[in-house]
Amino acid sequence: MGGVLFPHFDVGQGVCEIGVWLAPGTEGRGVARRALEPLLQWAFERGVVRVEWQAAPGNVRSIALAERLGFRHEGVLRQSAVVDGVRQDTALLALLAADRA
Repeated sequence: MGGVLFPHFDVGQGVCEIGVWLAPGTEGRGVARRALEPLLQWAFERGVVRVEWQAAPGNVRSIALAERLGFRHEGVLRQSAVVDGVRQDTALLALLAADRA
């Protein structure tokens, strides 16, 4: 159906990045949200104070999911990623441990 992961996890800095991908046809069932919630809790229990979420600015579903989880939009990293040989922007959202308290 897909997967969730921490592409970057730095306990020393208290920051990590979380990611998710879903197979076509599995969107809209709440699968990603149910998979992400325990990972977020696990990260915060280990001292992480900031979890970051990155998505293409046009990936409305990804950004909406992050917002439903409590992430806040912080900005756009201009031309920060190369996809199929083309530079693209990246939307950056973050969730702080304090946001969940």
